[in-house]
Amino acid sequence: MRKPVFLVDVEPGDTPDEASVHYWAKQRERALNGTVVIKGEECPWERGQMGLVKFFLSPYCFPDTAVQTWVVFEQKQYTHSGKHIHQGGVVLFALEGRGYTVMDGVRYDWEAGDLIVLPIQPGGVEHQQFNADPDKPCRLVAFIYQPHFMELGNFYTFKGKPGEAKLEKTG
Repeated sequence: MRKPVFLVDVEPGDTPDEASVHYWAKQRERALNGTVVIKGEECPWERGQMGLVKFFLSPYCFPDTAVQTWVVFEQKQYTHSGKHIHQGGVVLFALEGRGYTVMDGVRYDWEAGDLIVLPIQPGGVEHQQFNADPDKPCRLVAFIYQPHFMELGNFYTFKGKPGEAKLEKTG
């Protein structure tokens, strides 16, 4: 017999249908009353697999926001990001600087104001971002629509580490 494992608070004896009602009521409450402005100064720079990253939205770690279907983060690259593979359907917007992205061995140059679109393709897309200006970092913001990303069979395979980065004081 298959038994439900509830990921939301339920009353003893609740059925999966009742748990669904509780879950969607909680989601509606969060959507109506959740945080709608995320201050960049309140988001710290962190060293991660991709270099310096600042997260604004993520359903995995910020349950208080009105929108839970997007992952939005900013990357700051002094040299290059970590090389990795995952399914496409992601867009990166260049905020500052100039550089290039290598996707499946092909170089694509960009500068501030440009949009980089990672294509959807079988097996994912291998890519890495590079800063072209040794005197100042480039900054990219990534937008991932999580339901779309997950339905495409999201996965990450890291193939290289990011380049050197400087952690700057914020504030």
